[in-house]
Amino acid sequence: MIDQPDLKEMIKLLGDSTRFDLLNLMMDARFSTVHELAKSLKLKDQTISYHLGKMLEADWLESYKQGRNVYYRLANSELAELIEQLSVLKPRVATHSYNQSQEFQAIKVGRTCYHHLAGEMAVDYFAFLEAQEFILLENQQIRLTTAGEAYFSEIGLDMMKLKQSSGTLLKPCMDWTERTFHLSGNIGKAFLQLLEDRAFVVRNSDNRAIKWTERGQSFVEAGYRI
Repeated sequence: MIDQPDLKEMIKLLGDSTRFDLLNLMMDARFSTVHELAKSLKLKDQTISYHLGKMLEADWLESYKQGRNVYYRLANSELAELIEQLSVLKPRVATHSYNQSQEFQAIKVGRTCYHHLAGEMAVDYFAFLEAQEFILLENQQIRLTTAGEAYFSEIGLDMMKLKQSSGTLLKPCMDWTERTFHLSGNIGKAFLQLLEDRAFVVRNSDNRAIKWTERGQSFVEAGYRI
């Protein structure tokens, strides 16, 4: 008999609000310690360790030990994309404080979706690529045009390397706050890396929010060109 995924166990793992919050918190693709995660969710370290252990057993996380600290992060981009898609379906939770409202607005404007950009910043960029016909979206599949390949090369992406890399070159990812697509795949990952390498964006150290720097604003105003 062919082994099949245990969907009931997967749903059970996702059904716990603390585990879902942890997964969402780790969508920035960075390693975090138990204490850092516990502090962010305002829970005890022991509670976080228990839930991380459950997700490690399911191979949803990878860990790395250095000295006395153990660091955790999501195991792969497929899981991150699943969380983003589920967030589209998740009922909106009302914010009850000024800080919660500010945090939501920050991640709505821009955030990391594992290795690529999400939020208003990403949706605006996707719309730009479509308007310039650098990409063509047909039946929820993206096709890179010749002009698009030239554009990405122009701004500094190594298209030859990206084409030869494992994984999908580019694909649409449904943005859970904006309810429309942003760019994923190898190009989406490389684009976010380019933004960080050139100091066009800065991350929030407390969550996965991301925003344009002054240099980044100039990049946008120049038509996303360097």
